[in-house]
Amino acid sequence: MAANEDNDGPLPEGAEPYSRAQKALLAVVVAVGLLIMAGVGVVVFTIVNRLGKLPDTTKEAASATVPLGMPAESRLALPAGASIEETVLDGNRLAVRYRTQSGTSIVLFDLTTGRTLGTVVLGP
Repeated sequence: MAANEDNDGPLPEGAEPYSRAQKALLAVVVAVGLLIMAGVGVVVFTIVNRLGKLPDTTKEAASATVPLGMPAESRLALPAGASIEETVLDGNRLAVRYRTQSGTSIVLFDLTTGRTLGTVVLGP
């Protein structure tokens, strides 16, 4: 074995340290590395950009809460034998649709005061 093959000594005059194939492979590896870094940068930028556009759910949740001025265990008086079919909450008002033997009705209940605002009887 010659000293040049072991890379122990200096290269002969005009000899290159890498062959043409090695240089091409090195160029491909560097290019792919740069593409990977650019792709990761785009992904990170997109995530940060989308996080900046999220709605502030804490403010929305705080405004959606209803301050109760009534006891937490209030009771809504419904006729005997009534079965609740649907409830809808709108701000500080609760609408309850219920059915009795005589038909369907809706009662509107104020959550801040705990009182019944009115009843609507549905049907002919």
